[in-house]
Amino acid sequence: MNPNIPAGDEPPRILPAEVRVAIQSMKPSTAPGPDRISADLLRAGGHHLHVILAEHMSSYLRKERIPNQWRTSRTVLIHKKGDREDLRNYRPICLLSVLYKLFTKIILTRISRTLDEAQPQEQAGFRQGFSCMDNIQTVSRVIEVCREYRLPLVLTFVDYEKAFDSVETNAILSALVDQGVDASYVRTLADCYRQCSTTVQLFQRPITIPIAKGVRQGDTISPKLFTAALLWAMKSLNWDERGIRVDGRFLSNLRFADDIVPFSRSTEEAQAMLNGLNEVGKKIGLRMNRTKTKFMKNAFCDGERIELEGTQIAETMSYVYLGRSLNMENDLKEELGRRRRAAWAAFGPLREATDQLTDHELRAHLFDSTVLPALCYAAETRPR
Repeated sequence: MNPNIPAGDEPPRILPAEVRVAIQSMKPSTAPGPDRISADLLRAGGHHLHVILAEHMSSYLRKERIPNQWRTSRTVLIHKKGDREDLRNYRPICLLSVLYKLFTKIILTRISRTLDEAQPQEQAGFRQGFSCMDNIQTVSRVIEVCREYRLPLVLTFVDYEKAFDSVETNAILSALVDQGVDASYVRTLADCYRQCSTTVQLFQRPITIPIAKGVRQGDTISPKLFTAALLWAMKSLNWDERGIRVDGRFLSNLRFADDIVPFSRSTEEAQAMLNGLNEVGKKIGLRMNRTKTKFMKNAFCDGERIELEGTQIAETMSYVYLGRSLNMENDLKEELGRRRRAAWAAFGPLREATDQLTDHELRAHLFDSTVLPALCYAAETRPR
């Protein structure tokens, strides 16, 4: 499994303080994994437990091997809607060992800066100091400027099929080595992905399913591993002179984890960029969704169609990108309607409770904490 991981120095021992900080960052009252150990239990253990865990985890890090119990997980199926006999109407929730998540959280803290420094400005997903608003604002501003100066613009909204469940482990490990992560951490993470499995309860009978690819759901390090693999794949794309010129350089794409938006000046350029992205994606296990991948072009752009592996992808007049509706006219009517509906949907479950509340301050607090965020989402990105 290990793709030419070089030799490296032994990593520093894990300190009790690192364990304490990692435990404090865990969400309380979360479901435990197969070992039934919860984050609340670890939080109640105190300093003595921190010392013991630090000793054991330092040993795992030094040996670059984790306990076999950490390789297993428990999958719970949560019904979403529709026919309960149809498995497609269920959302699988993977419950990992809390001790395993504590261990990888400590590793993440140590390597996070290295991975973040390797990422380009185009990637805003799961990075400190970046947010959805950065990408929404940038796309909205590009649309506005191209409309004002009558410049052609094509936006392709790429959707991958189960991207986090499909990325190849070898691609992740190669990316970590390429981006300068210490070899001991890479080998330890390689062991974390060796011979993994999950158990799901179907018709009162447990079924064990081996897991051969994808990042582990519910693990705090997983998003960073995915974006590292995506960067490693996209580095081979020659997009230096693709896209829209901004302040003397080209803006070829924006990324928020697996949500990628290539910018282009024609449908021909958009086609070439989509083909290239599709090819490098397949090399790390990613496949584009032909029905959900769409493009949007303004009135100053020629060309009719864009294809993905011989299938024409749909052109759309508006697209919901990271929760915000966008269109080439920068018309806010649709987005304002969506915000109103979202606010009413947030208020609905609270209506009965608020009708019985006489404390106006508490009612206002409920409104500010639930309804107002839904109503005002991405308001700062709207054109004036």
